[in-house]
Amino acid sequence: MRTLPVSVFLPVWEQVHPVGREVPVSWFVLGDGSWLQAALRAGGDGRGDTGVAISLGTWLRRSDPQLLLDGVHLAERAGGRLALLHRGAGGGSLLRAAAWENPQLSMVHVELPSRPSNAAVQTARRLLDRRGVSGEFRVAPDGTAYQRAWRRISLPAAPSALGAGSVLVTGGLGGLGLRVAAVLRHAFGLHPVLVDNRRQSELPGAGARHLERLLGSGIGATVITADLTNRRETVRRLARHGSGVRVLVHCAGRLTGAPVRRTSPTELDHLQEVKVEGLRNVLAGVIPERLTHLVAFGSLMAETPHMHMGAYALANEMLRREVLRLAAQLPRCSTVAAQWSLWSGAGLAHQLGVVRQGKRLGMQPIPLRTGMHALTRLLSWPTGPTHAAAPVIVGGEHTLPDGRTRPFARTPAPLQSTADDDDPG
Repeated sequence: MRTLPVSVFLPVWEQVHPVGREVPVSWFVLGDGSWLQAALRAGGDGRGDTGVAISLGTWLRRSDPQLLLDGVHLAERAGGRLALLHRGAGGGSLLRAAAWENPQLSMVHVELPSRPSNAAVQTARRLLDRRGVSGEFRVAPDGTAYQRAWRRISLPAAPSALGAGSVLVTGGLGGLGLRVAAVLRHAFGLHPVLVDNRRQSELPGAGARHLERLLGSGIGATVITADLTNRRETVRRLARHGSGVRVLVHCAGRLTGAPVRRTSPTELDHLQEVKVEGLRNVLAGVIPERLTHLVAFGSLMAETPHMHMGAYALANEMLRREVLRLAAQLPRCSTVAAQWSLWSGAGLAHQLGVVRQGKRLGMQPIPLRTGMHALTRLLSWPTGPTHAAAPVIVGGEHTLPDGRTRPFARTPAPLQSTADDDDPG
């Protein structure tokens, strides 16, 4: 099997023991914190450090983005200590970006069981009350703490065949969407169904030429214009074609850039709509039992902070969590949330001309041909919810001096672009 010039990583959770000096912290608790008040020194006595703890539940509710932003603003005024405790809702990607943009903030992210035991809550308190502790942790019901690390993996060989049927590509008229459709048509004989909120007449010259080649091939292609954030419209437009879909590649998304402290809850919702609601709506328009493969295009920014990309990071974190949840409803499906680095040759990063800048900031781009080869290999991912995964895929080699691996480099400056499209790179 030919080795691809990419690095692929999966998260692993390594057991840790809270170390360091415990300090008295006066915590201001925001959100669903009634179960947390007794464990933390909520309100405190005014002595020692102060901090802001944001407590969320098992899902990110409509009001939670406001809580996350409120927590950032309050922590900036209250001493800089910021903690997120949740039971599956997430939100850590946004707070990591805020802490990266403001060096005065320190941030710790703890995921607890859906029904937090006393042992789990006490472990969370020990993590929060130790000076210098940062990073992302999970706490088991017995109180054992685990910290996220990464292990490098090799992608399996691409399948030789996928069977008859269609591949539905959301954001299908974008640069990446058109390439995905062409590659899967050529490699596996799948009929492309391209879903996009743009019309064919709106495509620029290069995109129009790619689409013309798809439409003129022996297999042809189907173009559907739909707003993926509108479930009724999406389901109605897919009615004639959804039953034949065997492979779903979710490329649609939006991209904007701004500091977290200047971001509004409306902007956070706007970026999540297409990523998360759009995926749910498309699944409502196909027959899930007939799906054999689901690949969602996410971003490594969900896993590492980048300046001015907190809102985009949160949208991709929510996509990752949603895909892994949806796997339980797709028992015969191979389910992958692929967290890509920047693409070169197609995608918004390429379109906006920021690939070279991203490379200077430590984000190794993925060449178009290389990324498409990686995509075909992802279609050999094992089926079933226990195998659903969110690999990070980046260009080049990333190895730490001690032999451990990392999927990214820390970046000291923002990408200087803002865009909104169906094809984020």
